Amino acid sequence: MLRLPRFALAAVVVFGAAGCPRPVRPVAPTSTPRWTVADAGAIDGLAIEGDVAVVTGGRTVSGFRAGVRAWQRDLPAAVGPVAIRGQSLAVAVSGTGPLDGLPLGLRGDPGAAVVGLDAIAGGPRWVLGVGATEWSVVRSIAPYRDGFVIAGSFAGTLRVGDRVVTSAGSSDGFWAELGSDGSLRALHRMGGAGADAIAAAIATDDDGLALAGTYAGDAELAEVALAPVYGDGTTSDGFVARFAADGALGWTRTWGGPAIDACAGLTLTDGGGLAVAGTVRGLVDVAGRRLDVAGNADAMIAFFDRAGAIRGAFTVGGGDYDGVTAIVGHGDRVAIAGWYSGAMTGPRGPIAASGADDGFVAIASPQGLLALWPISSASAASVRALAADATGFGIAIDHDGAATLQGDALAAGAVIRAFSW
Repeated sequence: MLRLPRFALAAVVVFGAAGCPRPVRPVAPTSTPRWTVADAGAIDGLAIEGDVAVVTGGRTVSGFRAGVRAWQRDLPAAVGPVAIRGQSLAVAVSGTGPLDGLPLGLRGDPGAAVVGLDAIAGGPRWVLGVGATEWSVVRSIAPYRDGFVIAGSFAGTLRVGDRVVTSAGSSDGFWAELGSDGSLRALHRMGGAGADAIAAAIATDDDGLALAGTYAGDAELAEVALAPVYGDGTTSDGFVARFAADGALGWTRTWGGPAIDACAGLTLTDGGGLAVAGTVRGLVDVAGRRLDVAGNADAMIAFFDRAGAIRGAFTVGGGDYDGVTAIVGHGDRVAIAGWYSGAMTGPRGPIAASGADDGFVAIASPQGLLALWPISSASAASVRALAADATGFGIAIDHDGAATLQGDALAAGAVIRAFSW
């Protein structure tokens, strides 16, 4: 098995003309895969830890080791986001009807729950209902302290464990902290009169928490007002927020323009910073920094330091319709996955879509793009999920017919490739 060296970015400096040290620009990882799952089946969620990969798709959860299937478990509802913590898994499910461990079943249309499984063999451990009087969706699961943090959106009244919150408008965002046994430790909501959602919740390096999502019009997050970035708030904007270990809100930053913007996710970066990704349209303001979108829509990446100061923000896209669906990171490098039409330009020159929409993976730092890997196919091809740990990241790709990643042929169907940072 090929293992590539890790880069000690923080320890290397160069000197400019004035003799002041500045960090070396991070290096893009090689596109040589560490391991590959050639036939992963349906893919809706992905988590990796070393050579272990857990894939959710349809109603099935599958575990792989070094690209080989180790176990498979079927659940009675659709599965989605998944997270690994040691030998434990947390899997989001969505749907209606009965679910083992929930006396009232999945509540809402759809309702949601989080199922705890054994990461070694897939056996059941616990289940926690995330039900609402109207609907609820778990959009994100991540390791947090000795358990997990989940986040998503809901309408009506949401009940998780023995706690209840009610939406202020058409929909609100929520996040909840869980113990290792699935017990509920805290439940929070955010939002206003419009449609609001949390796309991602992650642990920070100081035992705190960070959130990212969208809001429409005036909204509230931990008793702090979120105002529309442009106009009257009839469209959606994005936000990112950081909480201290004691739960106090440290800072919030907003981004968006006069059109509809969508948040794709959030990741931790060097020095306790954060990077957020989203799909943006038109003229965009990112915490006071102006970005001009080249076409109908572009992918956007913004980097913030520990205190919330912006370190870098830029778009990825061309003159057509482009966007981003996921972000993961390690150190001062992030990987984003998205789609593009027509053509766009990367560090090694332009790439062109073979079909109506092609996928891409971009590697970036606060200074800009480091690499742009096209996923080319004459038919449909998309990145279904990204996942990462401290050693590398995994890309889940689904396609019909012949397809390539950075010119390398992909097996038919759903494929997962893991790379070293």
